[in-house]
Amino acid sequence: MAVNPLDEVMAIGELEKAKRQHRSFHRNRQLEDYNDHTGKAATCSLKTLITSKEQLKVVLLASVFYFLCLLAYTCLANLLIYVDFHNIPKNSPSSPGQAGLPGINESSQLLLYKEEDNFRFRHELYDLGFNMTIDRSDRPWWLKAVFVDSSVMIAQFVAPALLLSYGHTQSYVCYVTLIGLQGLLKGVAQLVTILPPANRGEFCWSFNFSPESLDTIKHGSFSSWFYKPWGTANGCNDMLWSGHTSQTCIGLLFVNNTLRNHNVPLLIRGLVLLYFILYVLSVLMCRMHYSVDVLLASIIAPLLYTHTQLRFSIWWYMNWAVRNPRKAALKASSSSSETQSLTAKEPDEEGPRTFNEGIVASEAREGKCHRASEIMRILSC
Repeated sequence: MAVNPLDEVMAIGELEKAKRQHRSFHRNRQLEDYNDHTGKAATCSLKTLITSKEQLKVVLLASVFYFLCLLAYTCLANLLIYVDFHNIPKNSPSSPGQAGLPGINESSQLLLYKEEDNFRFRHELYDLGFNMTIDRSDRPWWLKAVFVDSSVMIAQFVAPALLLSYGHTQSYVCYVTLIGLQGLLKGVAQLVTILPPANRGEFCWSFNFSPESLDTIKHGSFSSWFYKPWGTANGCNDMLWSGHTSQTCIGLLFVNNTLRNHNVPLLIRGLVLLYFILYVLSVLMCRMHYSVDVLLASIIAPLLYTHTQLRFSIWWYMNWAVRNPRKAALKASSSSSETQSLTAKEPDEEGPRTFNEGIVASEAREGKCHRASEIMRILSC
């Protein structure tokens, strides 16, 4: 029986459409590896997490990975300072310039900074966000504490504590891993193109560092201070992108998702978005970052958070690394003949069983792929 080429093309298109619909809307988590350890059940809590050896192992590994990333970022941030003072040409806009020169105290620096016709010193770049916000580069304690410092507390402590308290093991593992990865990416990105400090240009170095610290940076060996928190706490041109913003955004997204899963009203969860907006305004007012830093961080963070395949791979490889048992859900349902054939097909396959594979197997088992089967029958004629 001859098949019309146009019908064949249309049939292939319908088959692909059916596959896309299955991937998008019919995900069966019970067929995914390590689903039993995710902590997604309604009965999960901190107690169930603590009593599960498998969940404790993967939580510990993810926490260790996060702290290693934090140490790596500290070294990269200090390396940026070293490059600032030892590799950047003196005539570059990113150069520290005359930072730490004797005889120029803080009051004299403020006067020199405010002289618009003084071209001896390097100022910050032009920024639209700076023109639209009040200049509080003096960073009043209440503004910095309420919005900037508290955001770091929420991202680094409140978000993971909330996830652990509800026993959401998979969310915790994905959270700390994403935070660690974005920190490494930022550490590399800020070294590729070094921007001038956003806070008062080259004067930032004298405001943020003591003369003794600047002398160590200029004349001391990098091996004697690479582990210090100078780059993370006092760095001046660790600009692109804003690590505070991306970390805060990821943390608030996880907090919002957790609250939504526990039926917290949208009106209350909307306060999370309001807080993030106020945080961004505070960062610009304090001249901690350029607008482009905040903008890119606000784009990168949701992209990482919503990257389902990345999060699935993080979860799978973390469990694989600690040798957690695989396919527990499938083995528990061995009474089903179709499930038995599915597990016998690839018993020792290395590599994650993706949620797409689980979708296809689920649809076939439940008899919901009739349309796709009909299309394949037409193509085989």
